[in-house]
Amino acid sequence: MFDMDRIMEMQPRPASIRGSIVWPDGPPTFIPDPDGELHVWEPPQEDEKHRPRTYVLGADIAKGLAHGDASVAWVLRADTQEAVAVWHGRVDPDLFGEKVLKWLGDWYHGA
Repeated sequence: MFDMDRIMEMQPRPASIRGSIVWPDGPPTFIPDPDGELHVWEPPQEDEKHRPRTYVLGADIAKGLAHGDASVAWVLRADTQEAVAVWHGRVDPDLFGEKVLKWLGDWYHGA
């Protein structure tokens, strides 16, 4: 029924960078953490003309409950639609928007 070779091609690749976004007493900061919520396959880059590459950011917010659904945000390259980063975790919805999404969007050239 399914093309197993194609399905195997779609398996997630290991993140080249993994960490957490924290905001103790100031602006959000990225901290490397092997168990972190943020998985990055491609950090923000420039295009062949040395201009900031264009990225898009999409999110699905949850209530932020400790045992509820997680919120998720995907960052995609606009030219290839390839996923370059994903944040998946549980956080208050206000902080998800104000801190996590803002930080990701700013880092990825205004995604």
